[in-house]
Amino acid sequence: MDQVLTGQRFVALFGDLDTPALSVLSEAVAAIAAVGPHTRLALTPRTRKRLWSYDPGVLPPVIELSERVAAADSAAVLQYIRSRPGHRHPLEILGASRELEVDHVNG
Repeated sequence: MDQVLTGQRFVALFGDLDTPALSVLSEAVAAIAAVGPHTRLALTPRTRKRLWSYDPGVLPPVIELSERVAAADSAAVLQYIRSRPGHRHPLEILGASRELEVDHVNG
């Protein structure tokens, strides 16, 4: 299935949460990734390859959304995330005061 979805980017939004501080989220991501490649948090997808590389030292960034962006409706938040310019990591976790977004590319 990973090869079928190669190059596709997905964004999920989880709302109405008591989102922890970004530092707490970052620590949780590091702890989960350190457990092993089966967590998929420290994997770097490789286009057209079945096995991806695992490096627990290369963690997905945890990014804070501005309050202006977070205050918009869900569709606008998702559109903002999908259209951000510049380099995008294979997995990014974005947070705001009441929501958490996961931006992921599959290879």
